[in-house]
Amino acid sequence: MAAPTNNFRLPPGDLSVSLPFPAPVGSPHVTLYDQMKLIGIDLNRRSLDNLPTLAPDQITAIAEALGIENNPFAGARVTLVDAGVKNPMARQYGGGLQREIRPGWSLGADVLVVDTTRLERNRDLNVPLPSLRPDDPAERPFFGLRGASLRPVPALDSVTVRESTAEALYRALTVSSELRRSWGQLSAHYVLSKNESSDDNERDAGGDFLRERV
Repeated sequence: MAAPTNNFRLPPGDLSVSLPFPAPVGSPHVTLYDQMKLIGIDLNRRSLDNLPTLAPDQITAIAEALGIENNPFAGARVTLVDAGVKNPMARQYGGGLQREIRPGWSLGADVLVVDTTRLERNRDLNVPLPSLRPDDPAERPFFGLRGASLRPVPALDSVTVRESTAEALYRALTVSSELRRSWGQLSAHYVLSKNESSDDNERDAGGDFLRERV
């Protein structure tokens, strides 16, 4: 919940601005130095360890001095939370058998299944329709994002919604052998398992992972 709360406030968080601004045609203020000087900041009089930290109102002042509109959300990466988001839920099933083959020697087998639903998925809504590249034998979807202009909403970067639509399925078979004698005990275990999931983003603070279960 932290990122969406941080996005939708004033001043907005997790957003960035790129300077210098594109100057109007004929304007002499095309460099960063020129545009900073418009608001009284002379970079030639600043050392590298004393560079200015611009506030949102100073960014707006530069844009107004250039005669252009300043949009603080231009190119922003917005993070949302789906209205139906829920905590993950896991169902676990298991069972086992053990049989004594000889006195003091037994064999066993255990089966474990963990079915998890409502896992978090980060889905980018601001992407074009995918296509398949003929040179990709895996036939993975390719969105062709090589620039902001290709996004359906070009004024924004990624628009990520966090939703509870991912799933995971873990299955394991454990084979064991135990030998008990008066001098001690020996045991051996072998686990054959498989874990399938449609999204793996544990402790992920951002990023988009839209994958189907393999």
